[in-house]
Formats: sequence, C-alpha cells, structure tokens
Amino acid sequence: MKKRSIIAVVLSVMLLFAFCGCGGGLTLESYFNDNPDQKAELLEAFEGSDDSGVINMSADISGNTLTVIGTYVDTYPEEVFGVMQEYFDENIDTYEDLINQEKEDLADATGVPKEDITVKVSYVNGDGTEIWSKSY
Repeated sequence: MKKRSIIAVVLSVMLLFAFCGCGGGLTLESYFNDNPDQKAELLEAFEGSDDSGVINMSADISGNTLTVIGTYVDTYPEEVFGVMQEYFDENIDTYEDLINQEKEDLADATGVPKEDITVKVSYVNGDGTEIWSKSY
C-alpha cells in the first residue's frame, strides 16, 4: 500500500510540472518579448555610435543575457587583436558599477532575480569577428 502511495505522489508531481510548465520560468527574453515597447526602449538606449564614430553600439537579449555589442566600423587585422584585448582587459572594470546597476534595473523592471541576469560586453571587428568579450 505504501508503495502505491509513493507512486501516486510521484505521478501527481509529474503531472503538476507538466501542466504548469515548470522549468521554463521568467527570463529577460520572455519578459521583453511580452513587452515589446519596453524591449524597443531598452535596445534603443544602447544603439548609436560612440563620439568618434569608430564603433557602432547595439544590444541583444537572449535568455537571461543582455549582450551589449560594440562593432567597429572598420575591419582591423587579427595581429592587433592582442593589443585591443589587453586594453579592454585593463579598462572594462571601470564600468563594473554601471554594469551592476544595469543588472539591478533589469531585475527591478522584469522580476528576474539579479543573480540570474548576465550582462555580456562584446567588441566585434568590422567583419563580424569577435575581438573580445566579458560577462558579468
């Protein structure tokens, strides 16, 4: 009899998961897909070029990751990637407070827990090759 009760409980839990869609949960992507005006506003905030016109900025949302992308207008040879990567490694952490604030703002706006949100900063060559990236 006890074995039958355990099986019934396990089957009930499995049915509950099947009906409520557990496991999917709220993500940044699903939130912003359900709120297209807010998505457009967020992505628009990152669009444009830097003051020098050397880099075009954009953003993308996938799952719980907001990727901020700086794409160089020109294409640079791979031989200079090392110097560029070193520069980014030395300077990107000056933006860490700003990035953490963005994660907090996203969590507050969407209900997705801050610890589940990733902000990825990526710099891309003019030909689409990723030069450098870091996730927070």
